[in-house]
Amino acid sequence: MEKSIYKILESERNKKNSHSNDEYTFFVNNKHFLKENTYFSSYASPLDAFDLIKSNIIIRALKNKEEIEEMILSKESDKNIDLKLYIKEKCLDFPSIQYENLKIYFPFFSKITNNVYVNEVERLNDEPYNALFQDYSPFLVNPFDTYGVDLFDSTFTRLIKIDEDLTTVAFYSYYLSAILIINKQGGLDNVIYLFDKHLKHPNRSHIIDRVKALTDSYYKNNIHDFVYTLYKNEFISYKVFKKICKAKKI
Repeated sequence: MEKSIYKILESERNKKNSHSNDEYTFFVNNKHFLKENTYFSSYASPLDAFDLIKSNIIIRALKNKEEIEEMILSKESDKNIDLKLYIKEKCLDFPSIQYENLKIYFPFFSKITNNVYVNEVERLNDEPYNALFQDYSPFLVNPFDTYGVDLFDSTFTRLIKIDEDLTTVAFYSYYLSAILIINKQGGLDNVIYLFDKHLKHPNRSHIIDRVKALTDSYYKNNIHDFVYTLYKNEFISYKVFKKICKAKKI
């Protein structure tokens, strides 16, 4: 698909979408978590919307760590409690990713380290795991390299999975009013911004079904159908539609 189309959609996007939403507010209110370990400091200054999504994934994981470790410390000496069962019950609604039959609450740790917290909590008293509550830097992994696109298809984000092909997955972001095309390695391939700044009253009804029609055209690499679906499904104004048609000679 022609890159210039996406550049037009980006230049005509409604920029208010990215700073008047729950995800941005969550980041502002919780970014201090990222400054407590130098490994995460780069996430404290996201350069774009995709960076913000990744920063919030890390924040949610750090909040998980803090809360789960507080549970362990408060209950580990209580002989009347099955600590493993207690943690599993208390963490049912915590952000997580289901990965190879294990719930991952800390994507910046390997599957093995996550398993210690969930299924082998008694090992937290033994080396090397007894360092995890304090200096956990030696255990850190790159979450996006380790878990790839699956990390975005989890409760660590507010993204809605729409479609996929052999190499990428398409997600819809309500807070961005955009489709994110994320490759299987966890990197961003493309952003398709919807509801440009010229639309006075954007139609957001049945949004997922309408987005699915658009991603179908995207994956078929049909530029004409893609552009007309953008307009027909009320994702762009007539002004932007004409601008794209002129640029692509449609």
